Amino acid sequence: MITSIDLTRLRAVDHGWLRLRIDGSDQVVVSFDDRQERLVVPGLARSNFVEVWANERWACLIGLRAREIVVCSESGSVEIAGELARLDLGAGYDPGGLERIEFHEVDDENLLIEYEVGVALVSCTTGLVWQRVHNDVTCRLQHIEDEVAWIACEQDSFGYRIADGRLEVP
Repeated sequence: MITSIDLTRLRAVDHGWLRLRIDGSDQVVVSFDDRQERLVVPGLARSNFVEVWANERWACLIGLRAREIVVCSESGSVEIAGELARLDLGAGYDPGGLERIEFHEVDDENLLIEYEVGVALVSCTTGLVWQRVHNDVTCRLQHIEDEVAWIACEQDSFGYRIADGRLEVP
């Protein structure tokens, strides 16, 4: 399951084992059969949207403008697994609309996160495995083939090895 939560309209998602709620502007609440786990994620307050990916064992969520990668598992853990090096225009001109999060399932335990200026591999067991910043907002993941995530941009194309994030060229 992949979904985008518009916090102005919806504050909860129920999907299989995942019972997720966003309280206030920065709290993730995941309900399990016997308890609730609550985690403060400061970056969620930067946007009204949260991107969520889930399978039958674990889930990942990231606020549209947040740096924090939140991972929760069916077994009951909820934690910040790492931070993304997001596009930061500082106090300068921000044209808006450049924020982007896309999830690409690699296998049952690993998820590739594509964002404005890079990609990151997250594991349900070890958190953030690697992150590569390419600094090109025109780049898009084309496909994953032979354990390489192939990316195309306006001026270039390249790949990152899933195992270690090492750069590959065609």
